[in-house]
Amino acid sequence: QLNMSSLSKTIYENIKNGSFIFSIVSCLFSLILIIWFIRMKELRSLTYYFLLCIAISEIIGNIALILFNTLQSNYYILLVINTMEIYSDSTTIIFLFILNFCIFGLVRQNNKKLTELRTKFILYGHLCSIIYTTILILGYTFFEKGNYFLKTMFFDYSKDTFSNSEIAHLSIMSIISIINFTLISTVVSFIRERAKKDPQNAKHILSVCSSLFNFLLVGFIGFFFSWFVLVLKTYFKSSSLPFQIRVIQSFSILSTVFTASRGILLFLIFISTKKVRDQIYYKKERILRNIQQMNMFQVPASALPSSRKKKFYKII
Repeated sequence: QLNMSSLSKTIYENIKNGSFIFSIVSCLFSLILIIWFIRMKELRSLTYYFLLCIAISEIIGNIALILFNTLQSNYYILLVINTMEIYSDSTTIIFLFILNFCIFGLVRQNNKKLTELRTKFILYGHLCSIIYTTILILGYTFFEKGNYFLKTMFFDYSKDTFSNSEIAHLSIMSIISIINFTLISTVVSFIRERAKKDPQNAKHILSVCSSLFNFLLVGFIGFFFSWFVLVLKTYFKSSSLPFQIRVIQSFSILSTVFTASRGILLFLIFISTKKVRDQIYYKKERILRNIQQMNMFQVPASALPSSRKKKFYKII
């Protein structure tokens, strides 16, 4: 049992170290996305505002993971970290839902009035996330007192059960993700039907489908692996077999990696959108054009070697 505990502790520390590295990188990519949005006025559309809100929430979540790896844990520190993590999770999932809802309304129902409700969507999204986080944390604080980390992705072998708050959070986030999947599937089916009626533009129309499913993966894939952690831990109970520990911890690693790297995945989706791709192409073309226009033979006299400078002056 001592060896199993040591094995579990070793793997657990490796998971923490991995989440620390991914969180720092993810923070940087989310920050680049925010700066890019601020500097480029062409990105002031509904989709990019929602991506901005998600990027901000991901920075909060990544900072929580960084604190978890750097601070000496106690009940109050973990409570703050839990609050930041749950707020990040819920904000990301809620804004992905709002984004999918707007795409559904614009594409499927041609409801152009949705673009006028941008400010309300942003306020409602953050408000829903704050209310949800407050309810969950208060329930955890008053009814499930404990000093362990709430998130299922941080599997602790010494803990035999999961709290009701953990299961509730995982369930609610998964339900919203399933609703997101339903909305996206409906939109994709509609887009494919349009592609059949418009063969000339079919390639461009169908290219939208893959990007829609990418939005779903950003929010849900970490929770998907967390379900494996929960189910396997419940099934194996307090078993001390090394193989079982490694299997559970493997899914915990996947859950941690994909949750900590949501900012990276979001940035990849961001730079794959048409407006951002056009900006990148324009910048690249301008740089290449400037290089081509440079006259490589006009070398300043100061850049020539001293012996060649004298010859140069004599010629002049």
